[in-house]
Amino acid sequence: MSEPPARRRRSPGRVLLVAALLAGVLAVTSHAQAALLVIVGAAIYGGVEAFLAWRKGRDAEL
Repeated sequence: MSEPPARRRRSPGRVLLVAALLAGVLAVTSHAQAALLVIVGAAIYGGVEAFLAWRKGRDAEL
């Protein structure tokens, strides 16, 4: 039996865009605390992704 195709990883830009839209909807619907949590989570995710991309680029130079 053949292996199932590997799951494609979502691009960080798309994930951050969805998080920004979700935060906007939450803020408009008077859910400020939830919107703030989404923003903080997206910022952490973006920071981790940027660090991993930086490290991958640095390792490729060596």
